[in-house]
Amino acid sequence: MRRKDREITDKQKIDEIIRGCHCCRLGFCDQGEVYIVPLNFGFVATETGGTFYFHGAKGGRKYRLLQEHPTVAFQLDREYWLTGGQAACDYACHFQSVMGTGVASIITEPEERLAALKALMDQAVAHHHASPAHLTHLERPPREPKSPAKPDSIHPMGTEWSFQPEMVAATCVFKVEIRTLSCKEHE
Repeated sequence: MRRKDREITDKQKIDEIIRGCHCCRLGFCDQGEVYIVPLNFGFVATETGGTFYFHGAKGGRKYRLLQEHPTVAFQLDREYWLTGGQAACDYACHFQSVMGTGVASIITEPEERLAALKALMDQAVAHHHASPAHLTHLERPPREPKSPAKPDSIHPMGTEWSFQPEMVAATCVFKVEIRTLSCKEHE
């Protein structure tokens, strides 16, 4: 990393940043082309790094690449905001970002598949319930969803999730075990 003054190496802070993100972008190599896809994710920290969990269709380009080229890159970011100045060069972008590489594999063991799906739901709910305090610098509020969730339709954090067996069977559940990771913050 060129800007060592912006590097974050504290594992607890890195895990906190990852847990504060709502989207993980996975990059695949596809016959000399780069294919990047934004995904919902779950994350489980380990002593050696961690594992990202994802789900998707049992078909299509992503599914094919998971099997053909399991080495992937990933990127997450949050806390983006802009400060202005008198001239263009006085502007600055503030952010927290995480990027790295890992090895992807499709999960076939039923208990691990359910644990992965639980991690996905926990991440989504935690992000939904997080305070949007970091958005106060925006001039306009974030775009409203087309079909906003009713206040009582979002489960509380810590929910014991249940999954419909036919939906689980029809879903590709996969993981990316982190091999390399770097984290950067510009305050």
